[in-house]
Amino acid sequence: CSLDGLRWICTLTAGSLVFLCACGYDTSTRINVAPSAADKMDEILVSIDRLNEEIGMDVYSVQTVDSEDAIDGQVIVRAQSDLGENSLHETRVGRTKKTHEGVVVRITRTARACAIAHELGHAAGLEHVDDPTNLMYRITAPNRWGLNSSQLAKLRAMD
Repeated sequence: CSLDGLRWICTLTAGSLVFLCACGYDTSTRINVAPSAADKMDEILVSIDRLNEEIGMDVYSVQTVDSEDAIDGQVIVRAQSDLGENSLHETRVGRTKKTHEGVVVRITRTARACAIAHELGHAAGLEHVDDPTNLMYRITAPNRWGLNSSQLAKLRAMD
C-alpha cells in the first residue's frame, strides 16, 4: 500500500460521515473501533454484517480498542462531530486515508451503516464506480449495498 496521502472523499446529501483508516503497506478488513466511535458501534456492526452477507463469507471483523492510535496493518475507525461540506448541497460524510502507519477511517456522529460500509470498502482497497446502484458509487445512499463481481472477488481474496 504505497498510497501515501491518497484520499477518497465520499458524500451523503443528508447527514455526515467521516472515516480515517490507518494501515501498514496493505489494505485491511480487520476493523478496530476507537473510543471516539464507540457510540457508533451499532451502525458499524450493521455495516460489517451487511458487507459480509453481500460477500458471502466473513471477511470483515470488528473489535473495540482503548486508544485512538493507528494500529499497523489494520483499520482504525474514529468519529468526530463534523467534516465540513463538499459543496452547497453536499455534506462530507467520509474520508479514508492510507499512510505507512495504516488506514484511518473517520466518521461523523450521524453516520449511517451504508455510508460506513462505503468507507470500509475504501479501507479494503475498493474505489468509486460509476454505477449509481453500487455501494461504492461516489454519493452514498441508504440501502445501497450492491457490489459487482470484481469487487466481490477482491474482498473474498482478502479472507
